[in-house]
Amino acid sequence: LYTGVWGGNPSSTYWHNVTFNGDYTSNGLGPIHLEGENDNNPNVWCTGCGKHWMWYNVTDLVEPGSTNTATTSKINGTGANDGRVYGIVLVAVLENESKSQVQYWINDGSDALHKVYGSHPEKNEGTTDFDGSVDVASLTSAALTMVHLTAYSPACSNCLKFNEYELDTSMVDSNDLELNTWDVKDYMETSANDAWFSRGNDPYVNVVTAILVLNAPFAPDLKVSEIKDPVLADHDYTLDVVANHTYTINATILNDGIRTATNASNATLHANGNLIDTQPVPSLIPGETSEVQFTWSPTSPGQYKLNVTADAFDQVDESGIETGETNNVSTKDVEVLLEGDPDLAMTTNDLMFMPT
Repeated sequence: LYTGVWGGNPSSTYWHNVTFNGDYTSNGLGPIHLEGENDNNPNVWCTGCGKHWMWYNVTDLVEPGSTNTATTSKINGTGANDGRVYGIVLVAVLENESKSQVQYWINDGSDALHKVYGSHPEKNEGTTDFDGSVDVASLTSAALTMVHLTAYSPACSNCLKFNEYELDTSMVDSNDLELNTWDVKDYMETSANDAWFSRGNDPYVNVVTAILVLNAPFAPDLKVSEIKDPVLADHDYTLDVVANHTYTINATILNDGIRTATNASNATLHANGNLIDTQPVPSLIPGETSEVQFTWSPTSPGQYKLNVTADAFDQVDESGIETGETNNVSTKDVEVLLEGDPDLAMTTNDLMFMPT
C-alpha cells in the first residue's frame, strides 16, 4: 500500500493516520509523524521540497474478492497549513492459474527531479532498471506502469523512454498523482531493460513507482533436443553406416515449455522426406525428456537427411508460443556407404570377431 502527502515546505511536520480495511493498529499502520526534510521513518521516502511517499505491507490484511479500502488523513501539523494527500495506490501480486506466465518487476522509491533548489543543483532525469533475462520471442504482452507525483506543468510529451524508445507522456498533466500504463512489448530486450524519465520543464516532478508486467503463454513446447548417431541394431557402438544393414537411431524429445503436455504424442523419423518409423512419446512435464528409438534399414548408398519430428501429428496444443509448432523438427546428415567401400572404417565381416 502506497500513499503520498504534500508537506507544504521542507520544515513542516505532520501527524497522519493510515488505515487499511479499517485496521490502524497492525503492520505499521496508524498514526505516523512525518518529519519533513529530517524524516527518518523507515517506510517513508521524502524530498526537501515537502513531498512524502509512504509504504505499508498489507498482504495479510487484503480481503480477496472484496472491496479493499484505504484511508489517509491528516491529524495535525506545524508550519505551513497543508497536509493534502496526493493519492493511494495498492499493488497486489496474485498467484496466476490462467494460461499465462507472468514475470514482473515492482521498482519503488521516490526519485525527485527538480530545478536548482537552494544549494542543490538541478536534477533533470533518472533511470530505473528491470534486471533479469526475458524470453522476448514468447511474450504476448508487456506493460509499463509509472506513478508520478505532480507532473507535468507545462505539459511534456517526450519525458519517458523505454529502452531508448520514446513513450508519449502528454496525458501526465495532473498536479496531484498520475498512474498511467504504456504498451512496451515491441521494445523489450532479452536483458538490461530500463525506463528513463525526465522532468521536462516542470520545476518539481517525483517518479515514485515503476511496474513492468510481462505475459507469456503458459503452454508446453515439444522439441527434439538430440539425435544420436546410428548404431548397428543389437550393438552399442557406432560404425560407418552401410547399405542393406539395420540401424537404431535414438532421439531425445524435450518439453521445453512451461506447462505439462497432458496428451501423449508421436515422434517420426523421415529419411530424405520418406517416412521410416513412428514411435510414441508419453505426456511430459516441463523440462522432462523421453528417449525414442527408431529402426532404419537404408537400401542404397548416398547422402541422407534424417528428420526427427516431435508431436508429428499435432496431438499436443502448443499454441500461443511463437516457437511452439515451428521448432518440432531436428535434422541430422548421414552418409551411407556400400559394402566393400574402401572408405569403410570396418567391414561387416570384422563384426564377427567383436565382443557383443
